[in-house]
Amino acid sequence: MKTKSHFLKKIILSFILLLVLTCCRHKATGDYSPTRFSWSGGSGRVTISCDKVSVTDEGTIAEITFSSPNYDYVRLGDEKISGEHTEKTSTFSVPVELDKEMELIGCTSAMSKPHEISYTIFVSIDDRYSGEGSGYVSGGKNGGNESEQGSGEKHDGNESVGSQSDQSGRVKTEENDSSNIRKQVTDSLSSEEAVAELEAPDIAGLSYLSSMDLDYAKCFAVHYYINESENNETDSTVGINDSKEKSSSSEGKSEYKTGSTYKLISVLDGRKYLLVPEGCDVPGNIPEGFTVLRQPVDDIYLAATSAMSLFDVMGGLSLIKYTGTDISGWDIEAPREAIKSGRMIFAGKYSAPDYEMLIDGGCDIAIESTMILHSPETKEQLEKVGIPVFIDWSSYENSALGRTEWVKLYGAMTDRESEAETFFKNEVRRSGITEGFEKTGRTVAFFYFNSRGLAVVRNSDDYIPKMINDGGGEYVFDSREYRGEGVSMDISMEEFYAAAADADYIIYNGNIDSSVETLQDLVAKNGLLSDFKAVKEGNVYMVDGKFYQSTDTVSEFARDVHIMLSGDSGDMLFLKKLN
Repeated sequence: MKTKSHFLKKIILSFILLLVLTCCRHKATGDYSPTRFSWSGGSGRVTISCDKVSVTDEGTIAEITFSSPNYDYVRLGDEKISGEHTEKTSTFSVPVELDKEMELIGCTSAMSKPHEISYTIFVSIDDRYSGEGSGYVSGGKNGGNESEQGSGEKHDGNESVGSQSDQSGRVKTEENDSSNIRKQVTDSLSSEEAVAELEAPDIAGLSYLSSMDLDYAKCFAVHYYINESENNETDSTVGINDSKEKSSSSEGKSEYKTGSTYKLISVLDGRKYLLVPEGCDVPGNIPEGFTVLRQPVDDIYLAATSAMSLFDVMGGLSLIKYTGTDISGWDIEAPREAIKSGRMIFAGKYSAPDYEMLIDGGCDIAIESTMILHSPETKEQLEKVGIPVFIDWSSYENSALGRTEWVKLYGAMTDRESEAETFFKNEVRRSGITEGFEKTGRTVAFFYFNSRGLAVVRNSDDYIPKMINDGGGEYVFDSREYRGEGVSMDISMEEFYAAAADADYIIYNGNIDSSVETLQDLVAKNGLLSDFKAVKEGNVYMVDGKFYQSTDTVSEFARDVHIMLSGDSGDMLFLKKLN
C-alpha cells in the first residue's frame, strides 16, 4: 500500500526549476525594476506601467499599474486577479513569464457596465534591454524602465517579440503561465507512476478501510482509515459506506457521521492531507510531507474560484467564511449574494491575504488555485501562522465531469460525502454525456479574438472541444496540428478563415471577451466574418460569463451544444444566440 513513486512531485519540481532558469535568466531572487516593459491594446486613453518585478524560487510576479482607478480585476486565462486601488490607479500582482508576450485581460467599470479589454504585455529584466545595469532593486541600483504605450498598432498579428511561432505563423501562448506543467501532468496522468502516487499509503497506527470510487477525476484520491486502538469493536474490513452512522442534522436533512474514520486526500502533485476526526488524536510518526487537518473543517478562506460552486451545491457555502475574490470578480450569484449580506468576507487576493483577519477569525484552511505556486512566500506565511494550505488542481482534469467530481473531494473534507455524491450522480444524468447525443455531422468553431487580431482557439484535446463532440458536433480544429502544451493557441486570421469559414456553427467565447453582445458587435471585430457560413445562416452563439466559475454544471455545455445543433426544445444554460 505504500506510495511507489514520487514521479509527479519530481515533475512539479522540474517545472519550477525550468521556470526559474528560463524565465528569470539566472537572476537572483529579489525585486527588480524591469529593463523593458511594453504593452498594447485598448483605446490608448489608459496607460499601463510596471515598476517592480519580484523573482522568487517558484515564479515571477510583476506589479502592473493602470492609470485609472476603475479596473476591478485583471485576468490570465480563466484566473481572475484582484488588485489595489488609489484615487487615480489600479495595481495588480500578475504572475508573468519574462521575455515573452502575454495576454492580460483587464475589466473596467468606467463604462455603463463592467467591460473586459484585452492587452498584450511584455516584461523583461534582461540586461540587454538596459544600458543602466541589471535593474536590481533590493540591494542594487534601479535600471531603466522602458515603458512603451500603444493602442494595438504595434503588432502585425504574425510575429511578436518574445513569442514562439512555428513555420505556419501560428503563435503559441501559455494560459495561466502553466502550459509546460499542464502538458507534463496530462502526459503522465495515465502512467503507472502517477497511479502509484495516488495510492493509499501505510500510516502507522491506522488501518486502511477503503478508497472513494471516482468515475472521471484523475487528479486526486480519497482513502479511508480507522484507528483500531479507538475502535476495538469495529470490523476493519467494513467498507466506508457501511461504517457511517446516519443521523439527522438540525436543519432537518440527512447527514453522515464517520465517527473515528480518518481520511487521506492525495493530490496529483504528491501532497497529502490527513483529516483527523473531531476528538481523535493525530497518529504518531505521520509520514513526512503530510498536512494534518482537524475536523470539523470550516471558516474556510477560498481563493480558488472554481471550487465555490462545488461548495454551494453540496450545501457547504456557509463553511466559506472568507473569499480571495471580491464581489466584482464573481460571475455566479451565490458568492455575490453572500458578500453583499456579510455572510462571506473578502480577505484579500490569493497573493496578499489579510493574515490578521484570517488569524483573528479562526480560519481553518486556505484553499488555493495553482496560482499560489507563483507566490510561494504567501503559502509559506499562511502555514507559518498555522493556516494549512490546500491546492486545487481541478483545472488540470481532462474532462468536464472530472472537474465536477472534485465536489466529492470537498465533500470528504467537510463530512458531506452523501450530499456531494447525490449531487454528482444527478449532474452526470443531467449532462447527458454518459448516454450520449446523436452525432449530427455539423461542424463547430469555438474561439475569441485577442487584441492583436488573432483568433484564440482551444486545443483539440481540451475539455471544451470534447464537450462539443459529446454534444453531437465536430470541432473544426480537431486535428493534431491544433494540439499544444496549453489549453489554447493563437492562430492568424488567414488560418482561422481557412478552417472555420465553412463551419456550420460558431461559438464566441464571451467569458473572455465580454465586449460582444450582438452579431453586429462580433462582425465589427473582423469584417471577414460576414463571409462565414454560420454568420450567413444565423448560426452564431456565444458562451456567457459564468461558464468558467460554474464547475458544478460545466458538463451541461454538451447538452447546450446538442440543443444548438438539433433544434430540440430546452433551455440552454451557457449558450445564447447572437442576433
